Amino acid sequence: MKHQFEKFEPKKFETDPGITFQWTEDGNWLFMGVPHSALFWLSPSMKSILTPLREEVGSKLFFYTIAYQAAKGTHEDYHAVINHLGKNFDEGIRNWSRVVARIGWGVMCVNSIDWDKKEAFITFRNPWEISVFKAKELQENTPFINGKLSGMFSYAFETNCRTSIIDMYKDAEGNNIVSYQIKASWKTLEEELVVLNKETSLGTDLKVLNKAFKESQKRFMDVLDTVGEFIWETDRFKNITFYTKKMADMLAKQDDLKGMKITDFIKEEYIDILNEKFSQIENGEKGIIELECLMTGTTEKWILLRAIPIYNLSEHVDGFRGSGEDITQRKEMEQKVEDRTLALEKRTAEVVKQKQEILEKNEELNQQNEEIQATADSLQKANDEITNKNNQITASVIYAKNIQTAILPLDEIMSKYLKYFILFRPKDIVSGDFYWFTNLPAKDEFSEKKFIAAVDCTGHGVPGAFMSMIGMQLLNKIVNQDKTISPADILLQLHNGIYESLKQATSSNTDGMDVCLCCIESENTQQFKITFSGAKRPLYYFEKEKNKLTRIKGDRKTIGGKIRINSLTHFSNKEIVLQKNDLLYLTTDGYVDQNNKERQKIGSPKLKEILNNIANKQLMEQKQILETELDNWQSEEIQRDDITVVGIKL
Repeated sequence: MKHQFEKFEPKKFETDPGITFQWTEDGNWLFMGVPHSALFWLSPSMKSILTPLREEVGSKLFFYTIAYQAAKGTHEDYHAVINHLGKNFDEGIRNWSRVVARIGWGVMCVNSIDWDKKEAFITFRNPWEISVFKAKELQENTPFINGKLSGMFSYAFETNCRTSIIDMYKDAEGNNIVSYQIKASWKTLEEELVVLNKETSLGTDLKVLNKAFKESQKRFMDVLDTVGEFIWETDRFKNITFYTKKMADMLAKQDDLKGMKITDFIKEEYIDILNEKFSQIENGEKGIIELECLMTGTTEKWILLRAIPIYNLSEHVDGFRGSGEDITQRKEMEQKVEDRTLALEKRTAEVVKQKQEILEKNEELNQQNEEIQATADSLQKANDEITNKNNQITASVIYAKNIQTAILPLDEIMSKYLKYFILFRPKDIVSGDFYWFTNLPAKDEFSEKKFIAAVDCTGHGVPGAFMSMIGMQLLNKIVNQDKTISPADILLQLHNGIYESLKQATSSNTDGMDVCLCCIESENTQQFKITFSGAKRPLYYFEKEKNKLTRIKGDRKTIGGKIRINSLTHFSNKEIVLQKNDLLYLTTDGYVDQNNKERQKIGSPKLKEILNNIANKQLMEQKQILETELDNWQSEEIQRDDITVVGIKL
């Protein structure tokens, strides 16, 4: 008995509108017209798993392994062909060709089946394995389709069958055309696979092959988790059966999503829309769904879902699969555009109204034109004068900055005596903060003494700069000329000098300054005595051996102001002994008082935490970290005050 089908011609391929899988020449899969290589995990090819596996075990063993595994799964295919897809095998195999087209194997055409010879000829257009795998040997191509056809016709002919490629070419439209011959064979795929396993020393139990497959699968899943989109699959009841880690991360879910419904993550008002979309997909329509998903707490995200149906061999929908991506930023941008459009329309209406009013008053305006022009000329002249004066003032302030910079301690002098860094940021061009240094060499019974101070004058900008120049002049006189060496006495004399210089006894002036002052003396090559006195400013020091940062408070008195000289109690000295490589930190209040966008100050606890974290690093790295922390905290906020931080390594 011979069942002869019509002779194959390329134009006889049937076009099935339900086909949702397409393959490009370079082996990528087009999903709804968009390249989605990550979806190979859900497709029959699993390119990203099988390609490295073939490279690892060789093309021949790869071919027989895939063909054997494909042939093992054909009992259900054969059962569907003869029981569900047609009245007999001939009709069933034709309908089966539509099923395999739907699930992406390629478009199949049955040329002929000869039941007496137990021989059949099948042709595929654009089989997926030709697009994905470029085997060197002709017969090593399409192992999956070879195995499927071998297994299917082994059941049909009731004898072992083998499939081989008899022709492969491209048609006029550039499609890959592959023709197969299926006929009886005395040797089974399983027997050849066992022999080949022995020849390649991989063992008959395929343990090495399975290990390679699992490793390839893990590599693919690791790569899949790095893509921007997530992949999902559900059963026909919309229960999640597969998902990638990206989906769990996007939903902020730590538990297993399997078994949960995909509608569990959709806001209630969108669930009906989602169900309607799924119904449309079940009826053969492609679906692209935009839905707002409710995350943990009150956080909401917009997710773009793409979905296609999963068909079983009876062409019934068994579930859904697709991808998704976070489009929250896009939706927010669209909302901003919409808001701006509405604002623009409103503004346009206002402009039209204003234009009408302008036209109505045009005659009046023309009459006033000469007066307006004269006023404009006068304003331009005044503006030019203001601009000129402003430029002069700015130039003067910049020159004042040069003067202020010139009287600050020179780096080449300080670096002879200290290892240090200075973070100095004026709020304006000139600064009310200043730092001061001098060195008194050893003389008579006195040892060498190094004095360092961080000073915060009242105000900032030009008034603060004037105060800073007075303060530096007085400190130089008190220490370098008068040889006052006690920090507490230096602060008291500085107070007296400010009080007298600004005539605060008889004027309304209350300007002053806060000071952190240290005297550093070497007791030996490994120890240093530090004498500290502070006017409303603390001293921080870090002990390397204890790995501990300590803050010493200054006196609760300021320099200058309305306190009379004879009523001011003296400032106090605080002495500590530190070791070589220990550190001192002198600061004004500008760093701790800087606001962030929530109007929160950095504060002393945060500064102490930063200093404790950086104290074991190089001095320049410490400065860089302090600047970075300040910049990150400040962000777009304006600088509130002058900022000074001095770090010294003993």
